[in-house]
Amino acid sequence: MKILVTGAAGFIGSKLCTKLLENKKATIYGLDNLNTYYSIKIKKLRIDSLKKKKIFKFIKVILKNILILKKLK
Repeated sequence: MKILVTGAAGFIGSKLCTKLLENKKATIYGLDNLNTYYSIKIKKLRIDSLKKKKIFKFIKVILKNILILKKLK
């Protein structure tokens, strides 16, 4: 199973990813544009923590560029 989480570097998105990573049969794709709305450093720390799990894949993307999503099929 593949699960897509937008805003994966944010507070809610990162907590959701952490919970979803308990399912060993899933691959979690975390998307975020890492904008400067608040601390990039905090966002990168969250993503680095999630990337410790092999089933988590991070993609830095602006959702306006929808073509990247087609590659996830």
